Amino acid sequence: MKKTTQSTKLLLALLLPLLLFAGCEKEPQGTGSGKFSVSKNRQVRFAHGNLAEGGRSFTAHQWDFGGVFCWGTGDDPDNNSPYYQDHPTFHDWGDYIEGNWRTLSSDEWAYLLEERPDANLKYALGTIDDIRGLILLPDKWKLPNGCGFIPETKKYSDNTYSHAQWGKMEANGAVFIPATMYDSSSGIIWDNYWTSSPWNEWHAHTLSIGELLGKAYFLGTSTRGSKHPVRLIWDM
Repeated sequence: MKKTTQSTKLLLALLLPLLLFAGCEKEPQGTGSGKFSVSKNRQVRFAHGNLAEGGRSFTAHQWDFGGVFCWGTGDDPDNNSPYYQDHPTFHDWGDYIEGNWRTLSSDEWAYLLEERPDANLKYALGTIDDIRGLILLPDKWKLPNGCGFIPETKKYSDNTYSHAQWGKMEANGAVFIPATMYDSSSGIIWDNYWTSSPWNEWHAHTLSIGELLGKAYFLGTSTRGSKHPVRLIWDM
């Protein structure tokens, strides 16, 4: 009986760490801590930076610009052909990076920005040390001490942060998506980000951000041979 009891204790000692690990959510590498609803029954985490040049890794910081790519060139990120005929099929960049990465669809962006609970309170334009972009807050959010946030704002200057301040925002789950393009004729800084959604044979859907048409963003389209940045997500 004593031998059986000792064997049972040994077995429990071996199994306990495995049981505890199974009950914990494994933190995906390369993501922020915030969880974002992109449909009624799906949450994602954003990559900690844009897709880097070469299409096989991420930038070091959320505010880094990264590379630009033609639509759906995950299988060949160097395919820079400007002709839509050379991009007939979407190959997700996330399929070629280790992990559960992928590109959001246009419908998922629409849900995130317009339909999730309190969606209008969880996005705004902002600036991190002169880098302009779109700020996204996670489903559960607590504003850090020493930081401010004005939701739905259409001006980059309404939410400004130093790198240190943004570090606090990021630690609480906030995401920053930089605007990398400058229109010299209008002085507007803006950008298009690819979605996984085709529109027609020539175009695909994009997320456009910036001080455009009186709002912080809009869901538009771009020709498949255009080159735009990419921000991947990790499915939870």
